[in-house]
Amino acid sequence: MENKPLEFIVVAEARADAQIARELADRVCVEDEESPDWLDADLLKYLRVWAGIEEGTDFMKWASLKKLARARRIGPIGHRKTGGSGSIDFAQARKAIILVEQLMRDRPIRALLLIRDLDTQSERKAGMEEARAEVNEDVLKVILGAANPKREAWVLNGFEPESKEETASLVALRVELGFDPCEQAELLTASTRTARRNAQRVLKKLVGDSKEREQKCWKQAKLDLLKKRGEKTGLGDYLEDVKARLLPLFKQP
Repeated sequence: MENKPLEFIVVAEARADAQIARELADRVCVEDEESPDWLDADLLKYLRVWAGIEEGTDFMKWASLKKLARARRIGPIGHRKTGGSGSIDFAQARKAIILVEQLMRDRPIRALLLIRDLDTQSERKAGMEEARAEVNEDVLKVILGAANPKREAWVLNGFEPESKEETASLVALRVELGFDPCEQAELLTASTRTARRNAQRVLKKLVGDSKEREQKCWKQAKLDLLKKRGEKTGLGDYLEDVKARLLPLFKQP
Protein backbone atom coordinates (compact mmCIF):
# COMPACT_ATOMS: atom_id res chain seq x y z
CA MET A 1 0.00 0.00 0.00
CA GLU A 2 1.02 3.60 -0.51
CA ASN A 3 2.13 5.64 2.47
CA LYS A 4 -0.69 8.09 1.98
CA PRO A 5 -4.30 6.99 2.49
CA LEU A 6 -6.03 6.05 -0.75
CA GLU A 7 -8.48 8.66 -2.01
CA PHE A 8 -11.93 7.56 -3.09
CA ILE A 9 -13.82 10.28 -4.98
CA VAL A 10 -17.62 10.48 -4.68
CA VAL A 11 -19.93 12.27 -7.11
CA ALA A 12 -23.55 12.38 -5.97
CA GLU A 13 -26.66 14.51 -6.24
CA ALA A 14 -26.73 15.50 -2.57
CA ARG A 15 -24.84 14.98 0.69
CA ALA A 16 -27.33 12.37 1.91
CA ASP A 17 -26.71 10.29 -1.22
CA ALA A 18 -22.94 10.51 -0.73
CA GLN A 19 -23.26 9.55 2.93
CA ILE A 20 -25.21 6.34 2.39
CA ALA A 21 -22.88 5.32 -0.47
CA ARG A 22 -19.74 5.90 1.62
CA GLU A 23 -20.99 4.17 4.74
CA LEU A 24 -22.30 1.14 2.88
CA ALA A 25 -19.01 0.85 0.99
CA ASP A 26 -17.09 0.91 4.26
CA ARG A 27 -19.33 -1.83 5.64
CA VAL A 28 -18.71 -4.07 2.63
CA CYS A 29 -14.95 -3.57 2.89
CA VAL A 30 -14.94 -4.56 6.58
CA GLU A 31 -17.82 -7.05 6.89
CA ASP A 32 -17.81 -9.03 3.66
CA GLU A 33 -16.65 -12.63 3.94
CA GLU A 34 -13.82 -11.84 1.51
CA SER A 35 -12.56 -8.92 3.58
CA PRO A 36 -9.01 -9.42 4.91
CA ASP A 37 -8.96 -10.66 8.52
CA TRP A 38 -6.78 -7.74 9.58
CA LEU A 39 -9.13 -5.05 8.24
CA ASP A 40 -11.56 -3.47 10.69
CA ALA A 41 -13.47 -0.18 10.90
CA ASP A 42 -10.88 1.49 13.14
CA LEU A 43 -8.03 0.71 10.76
CA LEU A 44 -10.02 1.46 7.60
CA LYS A 45 -10.28 5.17 8.39
CA TYR A 46 -6.48 5.43 8.22
CA LEU A 47 -6.26 3.60 4.89
CA ARG A 48 -8.77 5.55 2.83
CA VAL A 49 -10.10 9.10 2.53
CA TRP A 50 -13.49 9.97 1.06
CA ALA A 51 -13.14 13.08 -1.05
CA GLY A 52 -14.66 15.27 -3.70
CA ILE A 53 -13.00 16.28 -6.95
CA GLU A 54 -12.04 19.61 -5.36
CA GLU A 55 -9.42 19.11 -2.67
CA GLY A 56 -10.68 19.57 0.87
CA THR A 57 -14.22 18.41 0.10
CA ASP A 58 -15.80 15.05 0.96
CA PHE A 59 -17.93 14.70 -2.19
CA MET A 60 -18.92 16.60 -5.31
CA LYS A 61 -22.38 17.35 -6.66
CA TRP A 62 -23.23 16.33 -10.20
CA ALA A 63 -24.49 19.88 -10.71
CA SER A 64 -20.98 21.25 -10.16
CA LEU A 65 -19.30 19.14 -12.85
CA LYS A 66 -20.05 21.37 -15.81
CA LYS A 67 -18.48 24.47 -14.26
CA LEU A 68 -15.41 22.61 -13.01
CA ALA A 69 -14.91 20.84 -16.34
CA ARG A 70 -15.03 24.17 -18.16
CA ALA A 71 -12.50 25.65 -15.71
CA ARG A 72 -10.15 22.76 -16.47
CA ARG A 73 -10.70 23.14 -20.21
CA ILE A 74 -12.56 19.91 -20.75
CA GLY A 75 -14.65 20.37 -23.87
CA PRO A 76 -17.97 18.81 -24.92
CA ILE A 77 -17.99 15.02 -24.57
CA GLY A 78 -20.47 14.13 -27.26
CA HIS A 79 -23.04 11.36 -27.35
CA ARG A 80 -22.87 7.69 -26.49
CA LYS A 81 -21.48 5.46 -29.20
CA THR A 82 -24.66 3.39 -29.01
CA GLY A 83 -26.81 6.51 -29.44
CA GLY A 84 -30.26 6.85 -27.93
CA SER A 85 -31.17 7.93 -24.44
CA GLY A 86 -28.64 8.10 -21.63
CA SER A 87 -26.29 10.44 -23.49
CA ILE A 88 -26.46 13.10 -20.79
CA ASP A 89 -25.42 10.68 -18.07
CA PHE A 90 -22.70 9.27 -20.32
CA ALA A 91 -21.30 12.77 -20.86
CA GLN A 92 -21.51 13.68 -17.18
CA ALA A 93 -19.82 10.46 -16.13
CA ARG A 94 -17.06 10.96 -18.71
CA LYS A 95 -16.43 14.48 -17.41
CA ALA A 96 -16.10 13.17 -13.86
CA ILE A 97 -13.74 10.43 -15.02
CA ILE A 98 -11.55 12.83 -17.02
CA LEU A 99 -11.36 15.26 -14.10
CA VAL A 100 -10.30 12.48 -11.75
CA GLU A 101 -7.73 11.15 -14.21
CA GLN A 102 -6.17 14.63 -14.31
CA LEU A 103 -6.03 14.80 -10.51
CA MET A 104 -4.41 11.36 -10.22
CA ARG A 105 -1.11 12.90 -11.30
CA ASP A 106 -0.83 14.62 -7.91
CA ARG A 107 -3.21 12.73 -5.60
CA PRO A 108 -3.37 9.04 -4.56
CA ILE A 109 -6.82 8.54 -6.09
CA ARG A 110 -7.70 4.91 -6.76
CA ALA A 111 -11.50 4.87 -7.06
CA LEU A 112 -14.41 6.96 -8.28
CA LEU A 113 -17.97 6.39 -7.03
CA LEU A 114 -20.73 7.69 -9.29
CA ILE A 115 -23.96 7.81 -7.28
CA ARG A 116 -27.19 8.63 -9.08
CA ASP A 117 -30.97 8.43 -8.64
CA LEU A 118 -32.49 6.73 -11.67
CA ASP A 119 -35.96 8.24 -11.17
CA THR A 120 -37.31 5.27 -13.19
CA GLN A 121 -34.94 6.08 -16.10
CA SER A 122 -32.82 2.95 -16.48
CA GLU A 123 -30.95 4.55 -19.39
CA ARG A 124 -29.11 6.71 -16.86
CA LYS A 125 -27.21 3.70 -15.59
CA ALA A 126 -26.58 2.49 -19.15
CA GLY A 127 -24.94 5.82 -19.93
CA MET A 128 -22.68 5.59 -16.89
CA GLU A 129 -21.78 1.99 -17.70
CA GLU A 130 -20.72 2.98 -21.19
CA ALA A 131 -18.54 5.76 -19.78
CA ARG A 132 -16.94 3.31 -17.35
CA ALA A 133 -16.16 0.91 -20.18
CA GLU A 134 -13.64 3.45 -21.51
CA VAL A 135 -11.63 3.46 -18.27
CA ASN A 136 -8.50 1.43 -17.56
CA GLU A 137 -9.65 -0.07 -14.28
CA ASP A 138 -6.18 -1.36 -13.52
CA VAL A 139 -5.50 2.29 -12.73
CA LEU A 140 -8.87 3.69 -11.61
CA LYS A 141 -11.79 1.69 -10.23
CA VAL A 142 -15.20 3.12 -11.11
CA ILE A 143 -18.11 2.03 -8.91
CA LEU A 144 -21.69 2.78 -9.91
CA GLY A 145 -24.53 3.35 -7.46
CA ALA A 146 -27.81 3.72 -9.34
CA ALA A 147 -30.75 3.98 -6.93
CA ASN A 148 -34.09 2.84 -8.37
CA PRO A 149 -36.04 5.01 -8.14
CA LYS A 150 -34.32 7.08 -5.40
CA ARG A 151 -31.93 6.89 -2.45
CA GLU A 152 -34.91 6.54 -0.11
CA ALA A 153 -35.59 3.11 -1.63
CA TRP A 154 -32.19 1.96 -0.33
CA VAL A 155 -33.05 3.24 3.15
CA LEU A 156 -36.38 1.41 3.08
CA ASN A 157 -34.59 -1.80 2.08
CA GLY A 158 -32.91 -1.73 5.49
CA PHE A 159 -35.89 -0.77 7.63
CA GLU A 160 -36.88 -3.25 10.33
CA PRO A 161 -39.42 -2.23 13.01
CA GLU A 162 -37.97 -1.52 16.43
CA SER A 163 -41.21 -0.87 18.30
CA LYS A 164 -44.93 -1.63 18.31
CA GLU A 165 -45.55 1.79 16.79
CA GLU A 166 -43.18 1.16 13.91
CA THR A 167 -44.67 -2.27 13.33
CA ALA A 168 -48.14 -0.75 13.20
CA SER A 169 -46.97 1.92 10.74
CA LEU A 170 -45.45 -0.69 8.44
CA VAL A 171 -48.58 -2.86 8.57
CA ALA A 172 -50.74 0.17 7.72
CA LEU A 173 -48.50 0.99 4.74
CA ARG A 174 -48.69 -2.58 3.48
CA VAL A 175 -52.48 -2.34 3.50
CA GLU A 176 -52.50 1.09 1.89
CA LEU A 177 -50.01 0.22 -0.86
CA GLY A 178 -50.87 -3.41 -1.44
CA PHE A 179 -47.22 -4.47 -1.02
CA ASP A 180 -44.39 -4.27 1.49
CA PRO A 181 -42.52 -0.97 0.83
CA CYS A 182 -39.32 -2.34 2.38
CA GLU A 183 -39.21 -5.50 0.28
CA GLN A 184 -40.50 -3.87 -2.92
CA ALA A 185 -39.27 -0.30 -2.60
CA GLU A 186 -38.66 -0.18 -6.37
CA LEU A 187 -42.44 0.21 -6.80
CA LEU A 188 -42.40 3.61 -5.05
CA THR A 189 -42.02 5.53 -8.29
CA ALA A 190 -44.30 8.55 -7.75
CA SER A 191 -42.49 11.90 -7.98
CA THR A 192 -45.11 14.00 -6.16
CA ARG A 193 -44.26 14.15 -2.45
CA THR A 194 -47.86 13.60 -1.35
CA ALA A 195 -48.54 10.70 -3.75
CA ARG A 196 -49.29 7.31 -2.24
CA ARG A 197 -46.31 5.63 -3.92
CA ASN A 198 -43.75 8.33 -3.19
CA ALA A 199 -40.64 6.88 -1.50
CA GLN A 200 -39.97 9.99 0.57
CA ARG A 201 -43.53 10.04 1.91
CA VAL A 202 -43.42 6.35 2.79
CA LEU A 203 -40.04 6.64 4.52
CA LYS A 204 -41.28 9.56 6.61
CA LYS A 205 -44.28 7.49 7.69
CA LEU A 206 -41.84 4.97 9.15
CA VAL A 207 -39.02 7.07 10.62
CA GLY A 208 -40.56 10.52 10.93
CA ASP A 209 -38.00 13.31 10.79
CA SER A 210 -35.33 11.37 12.68
CA LYS A 211 -32.08 11.28 10.72
CA GLU A 212 -30.61 8.96 13.34
CA ARG A 213 -33.41 6.41 12.86
CA GLU A 214 -33.06 6.70 9.10
CA GLN A 215 -29.32 6.02 9.28
CA LYS A 216 -29.89 2.87 11.33
CA CYS A 217 -31.55 1.35 8.28
CA TRP A 218 -28.27 1.05 6.39
CA LYS A 219 -25.86 1.03 9.32
CA GLN A 220 -27.42 -1.86 11.22
CA ALA A 221 -29.33 -4.00 8.72
CA LYS A 222 -27.44 -7.12 7.69
CA LEU A 223 -25.72 -6.83 4.32
CA ASP A 224 -27.41 -10.03 3.13
CA LEU A 225 -30.82 -8.48 3.85
CA LEU A 226 -29.89 -5.31 1.97
CA LYS A 227 -28.70 -7.34 -1.03
CA LYS A 228 -31.85 -9.45 -1.08
CA ARG A 229 -34.30 -6.58 -0.75
CA GLY A 230 -32.20 -4.40 -3.03
CA GLU A 231 -32.22 -6.69 -6.07
CA LYS A 232 -34.47 -4.28 -7.98
CA THR A 233 -33.59 -0.98 -6.29
CA GLY A 234 -29.98 -1.05 -7.46
CA LEU A 235 -28.72 -1.53 -3.91
CA GLY A 236 -27.74 -5.16 -4.48
CA ASP A 237 -25.82 -4.21 -7.63
CA TYR A 238 -24.05 -1.40 -5.77
CA LEU A 239 -22.93 -3.64 -2.92
CA GLU A 240 -21.65 -6.22 -5.41
CA ASP A 241 -19.83 -3.51 -7.36
CA VAL A 242 -18.10 -2.33 -4.18
CA LYS A 243 -17.12 -5.92 -3.39
CA ALA A 244 -15.79 -6.54 -6.89
CA ARG A 245 -13.92 -3.26 -7.41
CA LEU A 246 -13.26 -1.44 -4.13
CA LEU A 247 -12.60 -4.26 -1.67
CA PRO A 248 -9.68 -5.73 -3.70
CA LEU A 249 -7.75 -2.47 -3.22
CA PHE A 250 -7.28 -3.44 0.43
CA LYS A 251 -6.03 -6.91 -0.47
CA GLN A 252 -3.12 -5.71 -2.56
CA PRO A 253 0.36 -5.95 -1.00
